[in-house]
Amino acid sequence: MRTTSLRPIVLIIVLAGFAPLAMGGGLYWMQQSSADSYSLYRSSLDGTASALLIPQIAVGTNTYIRSMAMEGDTVYWNQIRYVAGKAEETLLFKARTDGTGVGPADSVPEWVGCELTGKGVLDAQGSLYSYRLVQPDEGSSDPVSGAICVNRVDGNEPRTLVKTIPFLPAPDIALDLLHGKVYWAGGWDQNDVGLIQRANLDGTQVETLLEGSVLDFRDNGVELAIDVLGGKMYWANNGPGMIQRANLDGDGVEGIVVGVRPAGGLALDTPRIIPEPSGTAVAALLCGLCLSWRCLGRRRGTPPRHRNGLVAREDEYMD
Repeated sequence: MRTTSLRPIVLIIVLAGFAPLAMGGGLYWMQQSSADSYSLYRSSLDGTASALLIPQIAVGTNTYIRSMAMEGDTVYWNQIRYVAGKAEETLLFKARTDGTGVGPADSVPEWVGCELTGKGVLDAQGSLYSYRLVQPDEGSSDPVSGAICVNRVDGNEPRTLVKTIPFLPAPDIALDLLHGKVYWAGGWDQNDVGLIQRANLDGTQVETLLEGSVLDFRDNGVELAIDVLGGKMYWANNGPGMIQRANLDGDGVEGIVVGVRPAGGLALDTPRIIPEPSGTAVAALLCGLCLSWRCLGRRRGTPPRHRNGLVAREDEYMD
């Protein structure tokens, strides 16, 4: 049996140990095309090469698409039906990243279900990051405030991480687990049109990254997405009608898709980062490296050398 180099296998092990494999960089967004339908678009991460993938996604009366998520070669979205101004029913749908295979999502990854049903953003340890309004104590003259919270996926009482302004609607939240950061973006007419902030996952070191007219969120819903490996954050800005991005520290703001109103969600098909490889992945990585080192040069036409420098006979390394 002919032996071959295991370098490609080692590369796969390395990627599998630190992050799931992704289909490649791309930006997806929903845009409302009529009173009861939406369209799905895709572009490269810099906003170029935009294309219409699904022209008509019918949702029905008083039903809206509010958010999206990506997992592998599948894009998911919700459809929320409102009755008397309140969310009455949430259904989940999916399609492949080429726009085919549209239909109900009977089962979804746990983190996708949490985000699309409004429970919060789920990390790798089962903690949900979410936002809630904080009502003042009875008889207090303090205004209503907001808080970024964390609680377990089993529903334990949320713990306040960061007190912030009372966003309306609730801000969108994204996690950078590689660097241990939680991001949030939102606005309200009374709070100077927009705000993007971040903090450590324990709520310390709060930073204001962007605020003011460069955002123009007002009281529109905001969709925020993080490309950890690319060092970029993306958001939908429905005030001026564009999709923008910036470096993760807030520098380098640019409008990459202009003249659109992505009111139905925003998602990236970049890798979701797992910050700490499991013990199994580490062991597999070490074994793969050792095997690869021993097999280097043992391909047909490149016989291994003995310690004395002599070339081995062909029948010593080939069938």
